[in-house]
Amino acid sequence: MAEGLDLDFIEQALKQKYGDIKIGRHATICSEGGQEWLAQQMEGAEGVVFAGCSPREHENTIRSVCRKAGVNPYKLAVANIREQCSWVHQDKEGATAKALQLIVAAIERCKVLEPLEEQSIAVSTDGLIIGAGVAGMSAARLLAEAGRKVVIVEKTPAIGGVTALIDEAYPNYECASCMLEPLMDEVLHHENINVLTCSEVEEVVGAFGAFTVTVKKTPRHIDGDGCYGCSTCHAACPVEVPREADEGLSNRQAIYIPYVGALPNTSVIDEKSCQYFKDKSCRACADTCPFGAINLDEQEESVKFKVGGIIATTGCESVSLNMPQGSERILSAKAFERLLNPSGPTNGELVLPSGIKLNSICVVHSIDEEGHQSTQAGSELCCELVKKFVHQLRKRAPQCETSEILFRSCAPATEEPTVLAEKDKVLGFSQGEDCALVHFERNGTQREKSADLVVYLPEMCAAKSAPALYNTLGAAADEKGFFAPDHPSLRPFETTLRGLYGAGTALGPRTIRRAAVDGAAAAGRLLAALVPGKEVELEPAVAKADKVKCGRCQSCALVCPYKAIGYDATEGHAVIDKRLCRGCGSCAATCPASAISALHSSDEQLFVELDALLKED
Repeated sequence: MAEGLDLDFIEQALKQKYGDIKIGRHATICSEGGQEWLAQQMEGAEGVVFAGCSPREHENTIRSVCRKAGVNPYKLAVANIREQCSWVHQDKEGATAKALQLIVAAIERCKVLEPLEEQSIAVSTDGLIIGAGVAGMSAARLLAEAGRKVVIVEKTPAIGGVTALIDEAYPNYECASCMLEPLMDEVLHHENINVLTCSEVEEVVGAFGAFTVTVKKTPRHIDGDGCYGCSTCHAACPVEVPREADEGLSNRQAIYIPYVGALPNTSVIDEKSCQYFKDKSCRACADTCPFGAINLDEQEESVKFKVGGIIATTGCESVSLNMPQGSERILSAKAFERLLNPSGPTNGELVLPSGIKLNSICVVHSIDEEGHQSTQAGSELCCELVKKFVHQLRKRAPQCETSEILFRSCAPATEEPTVLAEKDKVLGFSQGEDCALVHFERNGTQREKSADLVVYLPEMCAAKSAPALYNTLGAAADEKGFFAPDHPSLRPFETTLRGLYGAGTALGPRTIRRAAVDGAAAAGRLLAALVPGKEVELEPAVAKADKVKCGRCQSCALVCPYKAIGYDATEGHAVIDKRLCRGCGSCAATCPASAISALHSSDEQLFVELDALLKED
């Protein structure tokens, strides 16, 4: 920082302007030695101004030093002169002037800051896990084994995620369902784990250690204890629709089990396709069930849970692609995975559902939503999928010609001469009379590659349900729509919301191994943060309501995203629950009577800081 700023000039200017303040400099205040030095400098101080790196980086570190030195940690003001000055300006003189102005503004702010009282509350050590894939189940098992109560919320009718639909897992090519089934069975039957399928998180209020979660349960219309998965009801159902698990390569009835081996092994009714829910014209499934396990009148319900922390393992999905309509010769990697699966639509035979045998296959890496080759590097997951497909084809159909169209940074899974080209630019796909065509460009010339089947590996994006969940949780997303980590390197499993952790493909594309590691890591972080008997500190910088000024309009309660504001009908004023408030300031900005102030960001404090920034000396 000293290279980009004239620190001597800044110190002299501050001494000239403020003769009564103490100024000290240290190269690494965030270090252990630097913190000891800082604590000594604080002796007898009423307030502290830290001029250095971003408050996001070390504000909490400096606050902890304030506590040790006997200074109220909320009498601290931070001037970011590293990221906002030293690192971003080439003009040293200009950067120095800007840094000085930021420090002066922080000093003026510090003068009017009020000491805030820190409080703590007893917390729940139970956990909520959103998503029942590999990451979610790994996290749940670890928490449950540590004696914590866990609720798993899964929006689909079965647990296991995408991994449960895979035949062989890379790199050892072991049976994925065989590998996963013991974990699924343990999760479903563990006394500390409550699994809710066909369910979604509807509302989350509260804060770290004291979340209240409302979960919406969509009815299966099947008694899980009474259903034995005999499929008698399936045979009676007259409705056929594409099966989601097979990517539309096979059909299912309106009452169905998602796929062979799905757990829980219980049927579910799809209300959107069921004739009973359209016009009450069919009760065939209920009439034929030998166990009387079908309840067509079951209603949606909401249930509430109190938990201390939340782990989001919401998964990811392929981007929506602009592909030729009605083409069975152009399949996504997920659909091809099911085609190769012995429990899939063709029982693992290398034929299309229509019966066409496949003698040549072209695999195309990293396709974007327009059907072109992505400008982003292929992921680890993408490369592993291709290697696995090539391995499976060599083993099951050695006569099948396999070729690749690679992204620039990908390593080929096949060997010459079957590799088409490493730097070809894919332009799109089309369906021929008896083949599929890949249109690509090589050295400025457009060409075509034909094959019986083209398999494309699309880019991955966040789950479609993710944006609504972000709003519900009050969390942030990154530029690709995945959960944004608090710090990508130092705190990769923590999100911007305290008490909310991300794992698995909620954070981006992941292999099975990495998803399992993510789940365990997030669970470990939650276990460390929520210790039985240990209280959690409340954030004191919250909103405060003035009951004398309150005009009883209740606008504040309507805009509060955390349901932290109630209304005292007896005394006629707003009431703020400090346990739920996160100090976002929405209520203060909305109140027409200025009856609500945001502690540590009051109007007076902000105006004083702005005046100092805008004032010309």
